[in-house]
Amino acid sequence: MAEIIYISNMDKNWVRLLDETSFDQMKDNIRKKLGLSVDLPFKLEREGGVVLDDEEGFKALRQSALSSASLQVFVTVSLPDTSQMQVEGTAAKKRKLSDSSQSSSGSWMTRTSADWSKFYTSWWGVAGQERLKDLSIGSTIQIEAEVCYGLMLLYHTREHLYIHPEMEQTYQDLVSFSTGDATGVILNGQFGIGKSTALLYFLIRQMSESRCILFTSAGGDVFYFSNQGVMTFHGKVNSLTWDDISAMNFPDKTWYLIDTGNEKSSAAYLFNKPFFKIFATSPNGQRYSNWKSFPRVPVWFMNAWTWWGEDDGDVSKNELI
Repeated sequence: MAEIIYISNMDKNWVRLLDETSFDQMKDNIRKKLGLSVDLPFKLEREGGVVLDDEEGFKALRQSALSSASLQVFVTVSLPDTSQMQVEGTAAKKRKLSDSSQSSSGSWMTRTSADWSKFYTSWWGVAGQERLKDLSIGSTIQIEAEVCYGLMLLYHTREHLYIHPEMEQTYQDLVSFSTGDATGVILNGQFGIGKSTALLYFLIRQMSESRCILFTSAGGDVFYFSNQGVMTFHGKVNSLTWDDISAMNFPDKTWYLIDTGNEKSSAAYLFNKPFFKIFATSPNGQRYSNWKSFPRVPVWFMNAWTWWGEDDGDVSKNELI
């Protein structure tokens, strides 16, 4: 039996979840996170080879997480084939998960788990248009848990997306701007105001119009949404090559949503590729200093707003030529 080893680095979100869940609930969450079927066994271990197979072990893990700056949990999954793969953490390399099948390009894998399939069928094309008809500014949308894990979004709102006027206004501005000769936009604003969450809203809006779209999470994982379903790149964004891009035959002006996270992005070279790029970043100039050297790349500033519906104004734009 081959194995997948999933290594998860503990962070503050994990610690919060550990405080609020039981051992069985944590196992169910891990199952969803990895897209594992209910009949596929796995075991949990912590650093040092300590097996987490009961509630007592889980309590010890919880205590260690609260007192340690760095902690890892290993999830070992037995597979009924002879392949061997290693998968590194929420914000690290995903080689080949059990919810994925290899694409003909070799570098891309199709996501086929229940959560990803439900998300795709709910928002792609006519289905998405019908859902949007029933929504309005101020509505909330519950996003499937595994999708939130993959895109590294909505931890703080328990997988609920709140539709704020700022998001809709920004989306309409982006649609208009993308019809010209611009190659992308740097979406700026203070930390925590919802720039990354806005990318998820842009994603479902584009999906509802049956438009192909790329998405890079804060952890550097790359997802592609098209009429063929949802695919993920086998490596990180900084290992994406022109061969990987050209193999997929992306339509011209495909939107590429990029969440830069907390690190300086290494994806500036993508401005040379035939996408309309939308980089969500903070005002820290180091995170987008390389991007500003490219032509026709404005910086737009999102105004501050709260999660619960107070309208603080429209998007302001600062064109950098």
